Amino acid sequence: MDPAANSVRDVAQKVEDKVDTEIAAYSAGHERPLRSYALFLATYGSAVATGCPFCLGQWVGTAFVGGFIVAPRATRAVASVFAVVTASDTLQFAYAALERSEQQG
Repeated sequence: MDPAANSVRDVAQKVEDKVDTEIAAYSAGHERPLRSYALFLATYGSAVATGCPFCLGQWVGTAFVGGFIVAPRATRAVASVFAVVTASDTLQFAYAALERSEQQG
């Protein structure tokens, strides 16, 4: 058996055990919906938060594709904000490079 598969199973089991402990401590009356939400956060939250920038880009891209399907106008508005921020960052980097070159030469 693959050692990596065992470690993935171990991590998944630890996450599930932690979620079960949190749910038991919170409330037994809302166990089903809370458990589903907690597992969702544990799975996807850790994948996004601890992932590399390339993986995060894939998640953001997937969210935008889903957004264009579900709410095209709102997604275009958010994409426009990101485009303006990117242009602003690019101009800021160019300005900083000009300042450095002016100070050096």
